[in-house]
Amino acid sequence: MSKDSMKAVFDDISAEIEYQYAKWGVSSDDTVNSPNDWIAYISEYSTRHMDGSFPTYNPAYVDEFRISMVKTAALAVAAIMSLERQRQADGHAFYEKPVDDRVMSEVVVSLGDFIQNHQDEDEADG
Repeated sequence: MSKDSMKAVFDDISAEIEYQYAKWGVSSDDTVNSPNDWIAYISEYSTRHMDGSFPTYNPAYVDEFRISMVKTAALAVAAIMSLERQRQADGHAFYEKPVDDRVMSEVVVSLGDFIQNHQDEDEADG
């Protein structure tokens, strides 16, 4: 791939990112979208060209496929940019905030109880 064609692709992705930010803004990206949300958006756009499972490829859909891939790439870049903005502003993303010691100790105790209960059941069965 030549540098000119790569630049053209990146320019299209950049234009799509600008379009998405103009339409949706960035605040919801940084305060609402979890990694699972980003994966869902990316999956939606990356498979829009499909109708059913692995249809016969139709050359008439090349442009539609390309548009979907540009949107997919723009969403992936937006997810990374959101993470970087959050880390730059707060030191972490909203979904990776440190768990306080009290919550963590409750999780550990609950997990210990769960394991003990299953060990007791196994011993009773065995």
